[in-house]
Amino acid sequence: MFEEQNKQATPEAAATGQSDHISPPNEIRTLHVKFDNWKWRKASIFDSDQQTELYRLECHTRKPQIIMLPPSSTSSQQPTPAPIGEASFHALTWRIDTTLHNRNHIIALTSRGVLKDGFTYDSPAHNGAKLTWQSQTKWDYFKMVLLDETAMPVARIAHSCWSMTKAATIELLREKAGQECDGELMDEIVLTGLAVLTKRLINYSASVAVAAA
Repeated sequence: MFEEQNKQATPEAAATGQSDHISPPNEIRTLHVKFDNWKWRKASIFDSDQQTELYRLECHTRKPQIIMLPPSSTSSQQPTPAPIGEASFHALTWRIDTTLHNRNHIIALTSRGVLKDGFTYDSPAHNGAKLTWQSQTKWDYFKMVLLDETAMPVARIAHSCWSMTKAATIELLREKAGQECDGELMDEIVLTGLAVLTKRLINYSASVAVAAA
């Protein structure tokens, strides 16, 4: 759950959830990422009711590794929709390149370095403000929080480790009372969060394979 704070938080406090004030449940919007089957190639992202489909995902081993599409069409006559966004990984660097809504502008997520956890990017939906995806705690690599420039939480994402089809949950914090995190802001948060989570899963799997060799 997100924390509603009366004063500016430190990055450590915001990331670990150390606060005396807990936001009411209706200020959180939880999205559910579910793969079609155990192959983890295609998935749907559902709204809080777990029935309303918001996005379709296609996952590949080649670039772009993630393609985010509009919800599935019920008509076979409909043409293939244009992607909402794409994410591409680089073999020799931690950098992740994302694009949204067929724009040429690349939203680059860059690693904060060996000694600093997280990925930072300039958010178009926040007028260029820097947002950072980082581990929620230093003990859990696959639960992350998105922080703004004042270290306040914007969203969270958590990997569902023990399910073959339930991939993750994404929690969105309302921008203001009564206003949902929606539209291009939601597109951006969902794409960047899934991109960072997927990159971490790929690197973790590679590390385990090397250690086992």
